Amino acid sequence: MFFLRILLTTGAVLVGGLTPVLVARSFDEIIAPVESSESGSAFRIFPVETIRQVWQDGARGRPLPVKIYLPLAAEGRFPVIVFSHGLGRSCEDYAYLGNAWASRGFLTIIMQHPGSDESVWRGTLRPKKHLKEAYDNKNNLYQRSLDLRFALDRLTELQQQGDGWAGQADLSSIGAAGNDWGAEAALALAGEVLPDGWMVEDPRIRAVLALSPTVESGLLPLEAVYAAIHVPCFFIAGTEDNGRIGETKAAERRLPFDFSEGADQYLMILYGGDHMVYAGHRWGRREIARDAHYQRLIRIGSLLFWEAYLKHDPRAMDQLARGGLKRIVGGQAWLERKPALVPPASGIQAGSSSLDTSPYSW
Repeated sequence: MFFLRILLTTGAVLVGGLTPVLVARSFDEIIAPVESSESGSAFRIFPVETIRQVWQDGARGRPLPVKIYLPLAAEGRFPVIVFSHGLGRSCEDYAYLGNAWASRGFLTIIMQHPGSDESVWRGTLRPKKHLKEAYDNKNNLYQRSLDLRFALDRLTELQQQGDGWAGQADLSSIGAAGNDWGAEAALALAGEVLPDGWMVEDPRIRAVLALSPTVESGLLPLEAVYAAIHVPCFFIAGTEDNGRIGETKAAERRLPFDFSEGADQYLMILYGGDHMVYAGHRWGRREIARDAHYQRLIRIGSLLFWEAYLKHDPRAMDQLARGGLKRIVGGQAWLERKPALVPPASGIQAGSSSLDTSPYSW
């Protein structure tokens, strides 16, 4: 089975409480040597403004809170990233990503989804029960994908109306991202078929970042679920990334990568990373020190991916293709790259003691 290819034995070095140490250089240091005076502005750092609004989707009767991370510049337009939070989260989470992406010149909109956000459990006596009820209602997943599409429609409308900040959006370069259920909602815009056969593909999406994607059991085999994905995707998961509410196990998080073949695909599996490392803080428990290290790797990897596929920067693409990210990650994650239309490589089998040297591994 493809999902047994994670090297759990290697991942165990972080489980015993050891704090991972970054052994390689930062993103800036990786790319700085190839910058020239003519192109150095491509990696400019922007100040960031946050804007909170509630957008009304009248057709569906849905108020949609959004938190916008806006790069501040006197002129120019920025690629857009729309982000869908995990089950039970809100638009106030994932600030570490919103700030990082906007500081690099990506206008970032973090959505909040009624029916599967924090409002379903806050103030209740049995929060897990309410989260499970929200998860079992698959219409919530479908509505999330429609929320992302509505956000792009609303952004277009605001730009046409002359709204100041919306005028900075480059609507020809849009990425979708998400965590957990949000990752599945984002992938649906790229062509994934949702449970019950729902399809909400949006041609405006140019690339997708999927953090800990859920894998749903539906009407179709996985080959058919992911067959229509047509844009580059970057999948990130962890060796301890078992679902807290849903049924997706850590080893299954890579399945969307394995079955997506219509464009370049990337996979990073964080050794020792669990399901709570992505949002920026944990629910009702003390933060774990190594979360900050995982989140740094997620920031760096996602920035390389966005620079390559939304800004089409050849330096970032070169780093993705030629091992720049691997040098940053060191021994903290398993990395794979699969060019478009290349079938899944044999990869790693459970119980292996060394990494596979597949031509599609970084």
